[in-house]
Amino acid sequence: MTLADTRKGYEELSGKASDIVRQLSFGGIALIWLFRLGTEKVFTLDQTLLNAALFIFLALLFDFLKYLPGALIWFLYFRGKQKQGTPNTTEFEAPEQLNLRDGRASA
Repeated sequence: MTLADTRKGYEELSGKASDIVRQLSFGGIALIWLFRLGTEKVFTLDQTLLNAALFIFLALLFDFLKYLPGALIWFLYFRGKQKQGTPNTTEFEAPEQLNLRDGRASA
């Protein structure tokens, strides 16, 4: 096993956990919609359901925010290389700082 293998395993498990949180959150939204009070045109939510909706929203927000900085950093790096005229087929190494995880460079 190499360091790259362990990183791949971590990334796969992290992605799977994120998928599960997302699916559970959308399921929670469906349950809140199912148990809403009122008529078709006007409905209200019980305070307990509002609290649950808040935490579901926060789970989805944090799941999104987990990916946003990395995507932005890699996009800016990509655009910089593109503006330098780097051809699509050229191989190069990204700066070590882009691959930092917990203060250590990744493989």
